[in-house]
Amino acid sequence: MRVDVVNLLPDALILAVTVCFGCASDLRRRRAAHQDESRLHIVELLLDDVEGGAHNWIWETDSHGALVHVSAGLADALGTDAGRIEGRPLVEVLCGTSPAELRAHVAASRPFRDQRVRVRVHGEERDLSLTGTPRKRGPADQRGRQGGRGRQGWHGVGSDITVALRERDEIIRLANYDELTGLANRHRFQADLAARVADRPIDGSVQLALLDLDDFKSVNDTLGHPVGDRLLAAVAERLAATAPPSVTCARIGGDEFALVASVAGPHETIEWQSFIEALDEPFSFDDTRLVAHGCIGHATLPADASTAEELVVAADLALYRAKQAGVAKLSAFDQDLVAIARRKSDIRHELARAIECDELELHFQPQVAASDGRVLAFESLLRWCHPTRGLLSPSEFVTASEETGLIVPIGERVLALACRAAKEWPPEVKVAINVSALQLQSAGFAASLAAIVAAAGLDLGRLDLEVTESILAVEASVDVLTGLRALGASVSVDGFGIGCSSLEALRRLPVDQLKIDRAFVTSLDRPDARRATAMVTAIVEIAGAFGLTTVAEGVETEAQRCAVVALGCDAIQGFQESRPMPADAVDRYLRCRRLIT
Repeated sequence: MRVDVVNLLPDALILAVTVCFGCASDLRRRRAAHQDESRLHIVELLLDDVEGGAHNWIWETDSHGALVHVSAGLADALGTDAGRIEGRPLVEVLCGTSPAELRAHVAASRPFRDQRVRVRVHGEERDLSLTGTPRKRGPADQRGRQGGRGRQGWHGVGSDITVALRERDEIIRLANYDELTGLANRHRFQADLAARVADRPIDGSVQLALLDLDDFKSVNDTLGHPVGDRLLAAVAERLAATAPPSVTCARIGGDEFALVASVAGPHETIEWQSFIEALDEPFSFDDTRLVAHGCIGHATLPADASTAEELVVAADLALYRAKQAGVAKLSAFDQDLVAIARRKSDIRHELARAIECDELELHFQPQVAASDGRVLAFESLLRWCHPTRGLLSPSEFVTASEETGLIVPIGERVLALACRAAKEWPPEVKVAINVSALQLQSAGFAASLAAIVAAAGLDLGRLDLEVTESILAVEASVDVLTGLRALGASVSVDGFGIGCSSLEALRRLPVDQLKIDRAFVTSLDRPDARRATAMVTAIVEIAGAFGLTTVAEGVETEAQRCAVVALGCDAIQGFQESRPMPADAVDRYLRCRRLIT
């Protein structure tokens, strides 16, 4: 069959024209819809602008870039009247601060979006955001006018984003910086440390130090959290002032700070001791004068760790050893600390078993009268008879017992053993028991104590409760001690002189006896004994003024014994008199003192 091409041409031409017109019509509809949408948006902005309830405004220029139909919103954003800026070029109105990108967009007739511009309004810097599109003439307009390739000018929207940017910056600041001290917080520290580790040069190192304040809790407990906060802020200021530019300071916990540095050379190091020395000078707040020492543990990557997480663990282990060594100590990480940490972890997990298997026992150390050597009391000292490690002292497991909450059942066990032992002693000899803050604050402590003492058949008046100075600042603990003291028990302040007790606290608190800390007593026979002598003298005089007795702890030599007797101490406790002894050795000791037959 033969197709007549000539006859088909008119139909094909009609179809092609129809398709072209259909496409053009669709395109016009899309453009119209877009224009309607744009107009609707502009109308909404105009309504908002008229109502004054929005931060958005519209702007429009002619083909020469001069502003026309200046909206009230734009005038307000620039801090002027609409009449003053209408007819002036947009870039001139922006005070010459429009960025190069904006100028480039305008010169190339290229639309732009969210272009940030900073202007100065009445002496204050403000941030504006501009979005703009070149306006095109329609075909009819273009036939009757010349130039500009049909460009008629610009129009767009803008907004004042000053407040939004400030709020964003504040959110970022709060997320990265400690509000109290202004230092980097834990989140910022971790990010900074990770970045330093990732960017470390081959021959360089990342050095980390952790600083923890000594006995900071007693400041909060005795002087209140507002004073504690002021002290933390002052400590942070000292650390920041001491740090060289290469060191970032951060507060990562209550009274714990981190110091991290990147070091380029393989043999360079940071003088961490300078941060400890920076805290030597006392702090003064109004009428309060405080001394805040701190211990530092430090470690280095890659020598001590291979990741940021391992570096933190290594520095933390070094800090633990520094705090064990005393006040204001510096310690570097070494591999021995890994074994110590493992041992500590094992002890934490084995404590519960120790209670169940009856592995805890008491040793007793006598307190004797300074005047004639009479035995006044025995202090109960806890020991752990570990099946593989032997006899462990409290320094190795008491902290773990507090962290796990086992200090409460352990305390009940100690009380029961102490009362049972004291029942066999002469009735004038007391038994002293250390009581922790967690025990005093646990529910039903007073009732439990009274029940245990009664079950042992012991008079409550033979019980001496030894507490630290910081406990006496907690009102709930004071109430418990006051109640027990009313029932006949006595209260002693252990380690007096190294905390923050005030004379006012001694006047109103339920205290019978002050135990002078061994740190002063053991210094009495040294060449530099002047300050220790002054401290012991002051404590004895304070105790006498309040009607309290004193016990000198840690008397280890005859010279120390003679010194505390001469200074007026009422009682003595220490190796010079006797080392702690098991319960079955107390009878032999008392027989030697002819107190029992």
